[in-house]
Amino acid sequence: MKDSYNDLDLDNPFCLYCNSKCDIASWGTNNSVSENYTCLSCKENFEFIYVDDKIISVLFSCNQLQVLHLFEIQSFGIQKIDTDRSQPFNRVWIPEFKINFKDKQLLESRLSTYLLLS
Repeated sequence: MKDSYNDLDLDNPFCLYCNSKCDIASWGTNNSVSENYTCLSCKENFEFIYVDDKIISVLFSCNQLQVLHLFEIQSFGIQKIDTDRSQPFNRVWIPEFKINFKDKQLLESRLSTYLLLS
């Protein structure tokens, strides 16, 4: 399901939701790197996590939800974005599905339903 992210040009990034310009931040260690793209308009985040130059996961936000897509186990970990950092994050794990970033409301509704029913 990595193809869900193909529309993001990592060299000239525009938001997958609203097509606005993204700010880029990058950090890492010897063999792992995280590249974070934050939309300058809607403030949504897309973080690509690499190990040995291979994307192993993507962390993205969708309004008040955060999703960790782990390619190896073909799953999404969904959680509400926690404003109180003292509370541990609890992810609900679901099977991956093809994401349509062009319909943000539908994606949020689908993710929220999984979260609610879990």
